[in-house]
Formats: sequence, C-alpha cells, structure tokens
Amino acid sequence: MDSQQVQDAESEGNERSNASEVSEADARFPTEQLFFLALCRIAEPVALTSVFPYAYDMMKWFGGDVGENAGFYSGVLMAAFSLAETLTSFMWGALSDRIGRKPVLILGCAGTMLSMLVIGFSPNIYLAILGRAIGGGLNGNIGVVQTMVGELITNPKHEPPLLDGTVEETSYGTDSTAIGPATKNPDLKLSEKLTFKIWNPIIAVCILTSHTLNYIQLLPIFLQTPRDTTVPKYYLGGIGGLGYPLYKTGQVMGIGGIISLGVQSLLFPPCTEYFGVIPTFAVVTVLHPLAYFAVSYLAFIPEGIWRTIALYSWITIRTIFSVFPYPLLLIFVKRATPTDSMLGTVNGIVASSGALFRTFSPPAAGYLQTLGERAISHHEFSPVP
Repeated sequence: MDSQQVQDAESEGNERSNASEVSEADARFPTEQLFFLALCRIAEPVALTSVFPYAYDMMKWFGGDVGENAGFYSGVLMAAFSLAETLTSFMWGALSDRIGRKPVLILGCAGTMLSMLVIGFSPNIYLAILGRAIGGGLNGNIGVVQTMVGELITNPKHEPPLLDGTVEETSYGTDSTAIGPATKNPDLKLSEKLTFKIWNPIIAVCILTSHTLNYIQLLPIFLQTPRDTTVPKYYLGGIGGLGYPLYKTGQVMGIGGIISLGVQSLLFPPCTEYFGVIPTFAVVTVLHPLAYFAVSYLAFIPEGIWRTIALYSWITIRTIFSVFPYPLLLIFVKRATPTDSMLGTVNGIVASSGALFRTFSPPAAGYLQTLGERAISHHEFSPVP
C-alpha cells in the first residue's frame, strides 16, 4: 500500500469519525436549550395575563369614571398590550431573521420586566396602560421562540407523529419549519408568497386567541361577582357569579394553568396520534362554544364540594377545547409556509395578527359585560329558594 492510499484511508476514517460525532450530536435532545427557551416563552403569557385576576379591582381602586365602568376599562388595559404587540411583532420577527434570535429574545425579556414594574407602581390608569404598552411593544418572543424550537429540533426521532402516523411534524405546538420541499424563490414578493393557504389558518388562530382572551378576562369577574339568588333556574344564563374573594380567584386561575399544562403535555400528544390532527381539531372546535354556554350555570350549584368539583371539571373540559386547537392550527400554518427563509416573518405575522384581534376583543367584551349588567338589573325575579 503506497503513501497515497494510506492518506486516502486516513481521510476516509476522519470523515466517518466526524459524521459519527455529528450524528451523535443530532441524536441528543436539546434539553438545556429548550428549558431556557421555555422560560423566555413563559414571560409573554405572564406579562399578558398576570393582571387579569385583579384588573377589575384595580379599576375600582382608581375610582371616578374608571371605577364606575370597571369592566370596560379593564378591557382597555388588556388591549394596550395587544395593540402594541400588533404594531411590533412583525418587525421583531423580520429583525430576528437579520440580526439573530438571541438579541431579540433578550430585549423581549427586558421589556417584560420593565412593563411589570411600571404597572406595579401605577397610581392611575394612564400609567398602567403605558406599562402594558411597553410590555407588548418590546415583546417579540412568541415568533422567535417558535422559530428557535424548530431550528433546535433536527432529529426526526424527536418529532412526534401527529398526522395519523403518516407525517411526522417537527415539534408539536410550533410553526417554525415548513413541511414538504422548500420552494425558495427570492424573486417573489412577500405578498405573492403569503397565499390564501397561509392566511386561512392564521385567521383561525386570531379568532381562537381572541375569544380565549375574552374568557380569561371575564372569568375572574364571574368568580368575584356575588351570586344573585333572585334569578330563576330556568333563566338563560343568569347574572350572578360565585362570590369568590380575590385570593381564591387567583387560586382558581393558577390551578387552571396547571390543568392546562397537564392537558398540553399528557393528553394532546396521544389524542392527536390516535385520532389524527383533522378529526381532533374538528371535534374540539365544534364543542368549544358549549363550554362557554355552560359556565354561567355554575352559579346555580349550592356552595360546597359539588360546586368545587363542577368548577374544576368545567375548567378541565374547557381547557381541552382551548389547548388542543392552537398547536393544531400552528401545524397547519407550518405546512403552508413555502420557504424556510420566511419562518421568522410568518411567525411574526401570526403573532401580530393574533395581537390585533386581542386588541379589540377585551374592550368589546368588557363593554358588553357592562351593558349586560346594567340591562339585566332592571328585571325583577321571584327569589330562588
């Protein structure tokens, strides 16, 4: 064997060794990276929803016209975050494609901290709204985190089979990689790439996030509103609540978050694998409105263990109907994304469009809540024994 053959053999051996190292690196699940990404991702819903349990009481504390219309102004407070997020999410998504994911991620976390401090020290509604706007305007973490998850999950073994076992998605609950062959064409304009096939699931995501936010906003009000014993049981919906104190309302919301985590991690993967994406999505979408209709009748259950069981049973069922559709819709968005180079941009559009819907839905829900309370208070009913 001459020296050239020896060199070729050594070179081939080195290539195999390098390939083996790369293969081993890909085989490892990026636990540490995903853990820190999860912490960053949690910051956005914490900033968005942490004020929900006490927003109504906060408006009452401000007093004046704000206190008299607490339902409406609490909705305005919620909307400030989403409005600012609407105006900036697309920019953060596109910026992350240019300067990298980490700088945008760090800035989003810093904006969340600043927002919470401003809201905590707000003496009036104007400063509180400013704090919410800061949190929404500087928060571009939604699309960036989803994109980073898709970039980290490169091993097909880590991709759960979600489409009836025929297609393996690249990390459920994220819309960060495109399914199918990449059809990159840099000559196409952005408007030509964003076809109706992409906008259809994006609009569905917007509707889902809109009415889900309305639920999160109105549930604390329902929990704290005193029970009205003058409403007959046959009355459609009733007007009273459960009469819970603020601390117990916070407990219910916290337990609801734990239930949501369990549903997402324990129920969602096996259900979608067994029934398939489309059948699961169809069932939960059709049944979701029934959960909203049933909640008001919890007030007619006498206080005690049965009301508690009914409340948390209802929260579990509604959580299933709410948690399941979101990652499924993001899968549909992911499948419709034509090129890998558009991932950050599409994620930004999803976040921005959803924030736009969340901007108008809380004030509208709060206003309807106020109108309903005023209108129904003029009716008189015989006391319920």
